[in-house]
Amino acid sequence: MMDVSDGVLLDASRMAAASGVAIAIETAAVPLAVPESRRADALRWGDDYQLLFTLPGDTEPPVEAWRIGTVREPGEAHLLIDGAPPASGDRLGYSH
Repeated sequence: MMDVSDGVLLDASRMAAASGVAIAIETAAVPLAVPESRRADALRWGDDYQLLFTLPGDTEPPVEAWRIGTVREPGEAHLLIDGAPPASGDRLGYSH
């Protein structure tokens, strides 16, 4: 489990790399409080202070949570966004 204060995509990529897996995010499943037209930006914004965690697929979360993706075997990329790796140079989140 980790916070997504640097952006959900960047922090999911970090979690996957640290765990030796790939994480596939389905962007339409991420709940947002901004207009749909800002979805791509919102997934990269920092300062959201939500928690990202994984559970076995057949486990019900003990708290209210949204399933936004799946953990997969490691592949060519640690992060898949809607089934594809991010483009080279894609800014995935806030960089300190």
